[in-house]
Amino acid sequence: MTTTPLADVELALETEPELVVALERNRGWLSLMGHIGSRRERKEKVLLAAVMRADEPVDQREIDYLRGYFDALDWMAKLPERMRTKLREDGESNAE
Repeated sequence: MTTTPLADVELALETEPELVVALERNRGWLSLMGHIGSRRERKEKVLLAAVMRADEPVDQREIDYLRGYFDALDWMAKLPERMRTKLREDGESNAE
């Protein structure tokens, strides 16, 4: 069975809950989240400008690419929140 780097990250965060807290408090993570927010805003402006231009059609591949790009940014930004939720749900199911 092969794993992906992203699956490895999720597994590490699931098995070592203290990493979730450490990740959220890490200056590098906070900086990355700020970068993600500003990057997303810039890309959205570029996409909106392309859609608003009436002189040429919008390339659907570009829209699809940006949608995937935004999904990846959202996945990364929500990682600690998802891990906290999963750990809480796992704790509740173990208590039953």
